[in-house]
Order: sequence, then structure tokens, then C-alpha cells
Amino acid sequence: MGSISELVIKTKKNSFLVKMTAVLAGSFALAISAQLAIPMFPVPITMQTLVVVLLGYFLGKHTAAATVLAYLAEGSMGLPVFASGGLGLAHLIGPTGGYLLAFVPAAYFSGLLLQKEYKSRWITGTVIMALMLGILFVGSLWLSIFCGMKTAFTVGFLPFLPGLGIKTLLAFMILPFLK
Repeated sequence: MGSISELVIKTKKNSFLVKMTAVLAGSFALAISAQLAIPMFPVPITMQTLVVVLLGYFLGKHTAAATVLAYLAEGSMGLPVFASGGLGLAHLIGPTGGYLLAFVPAAYFSGLLLQKEYKSRWITGTVIMALMLGILFVGSLWLSIFCGMKTAFTVGFLPFLPGLGIKTLLAFMILPFLK
């Protein structure tokens, strides 16, 4: 059986219905991954960074970015899709906003970079890790507005590195089987 991306390609590449279904399914996956959270202050650890990267891989750069924008719009309009059932525009302008907003370019670049056929799984793993590090970096910069750079690095970057390693390893192991 083929991957989701092959299914989308085979089912009328430009079909509006197929793309909208992919966007809804992807935003649902992001909402579920947000609930898989380890509560921390001010930013929880979730599985969202992994899902964002996988969205790009499966849906392509444009549909993945649209999916993340739909997810952010859903949460901003009051649906409880953010971590721990969070909702509202405050999540986008508060301490977690940088991480959430960084999902959009990460999904786009994931689609751009991961849809290429790299000869080495190590290159793919490195790209995945770099994309997730980018999310952490942008999120930490945004967080520094609220608490200063040193604190943002201490509470918004360093604690996420072990999880990032685990997520990279997970993606590294599962992507060959999902192709």
C-alpha cells in the first residue's frame, strides 16, 4: 500500500476536496499531538514538532503550510487544539507564540526538503533534526521577549533537546516504513 502522499498524487493532484481533506486530517493530527504533552512552564513539551515535520513529508510544502495555518486559525478562533486543550489568540501572542508560528515555515521547508530522495537516511535525519531545532530556536527567541534571553534558553530550549533527539530517532526509524 502506498503512502498518503502517493494517494493524494494519484487522486487528481489538484483536487480541492482532496487537499481540504488533507488539511483537516493534518490539523486534527496536530491537535492530537498537542494533547500528548508534558506540562512545563512556560512551554509544554509536545509531539507537535514531529508531526509538523511529517506533515511536510506527506503533504508537500504548500499543503503542509496550509495545514498548520488552519490549525493556528482553529485555535485562535476558540477550538481547544493547543497544548492541554488551550485555545484563543493569547497562545499566538504569548510565550508559546514563537513556537506555534515557527510551525508554518518548518512545515513548508519540511515539504521542500524531505520530499527529495536522499541517498542516506542520515541526511534525512539531519534535515528532520535541523527543522525541529529551527522551531526551538525561533520559539526561544520569541520567549526571550517575555523573560530575557538567558531564561528563554534555559527554560525554552535546553529542556527540549532530549525530546528532540527522541523525536528525530522516531522519525528516522519510521519514515522508511511509511514510504
